[in-house]
Amino acid sequence: MARNKKDNQNEGIGIITIIAVVILAILAIYLIICTSSYSIHLFAQLYAIMSNLTYDELFNSHKWGHLWEKVKYVPERKLVINEFSNPEDKGKWNNIKYYFGI
Repeated sequence: MARNKKDNQNEGIGIITIIAVVILAILAIYLIICTSSYSIHLFAQLYAIMSNLTYDELFNSHKWGHLWEKVKYVPERKLVINEFSNPEDKGKWNNIKYYFGI
């Protein structure tokens, strides 16, 4: 069977459509990844505000001695048990008011 010019044009449109769909799918995946990482950062920042912590204190709390309180000492094992304690925490709503200066 001989192909005419119109059939070739239809094949070209099909390839262009496939390429466009692939590009849109890649962009959609990229946007999902970007917005999810932004959302994770946003929720972490909101948690830090509600806890009256800086972002660094939230993720590097093991470096900040004032955030750890000695709970008990086990002499047989020479083990000190510490508990996370934020002395600046005033409660969630008061921390939010303090952050925004209300």
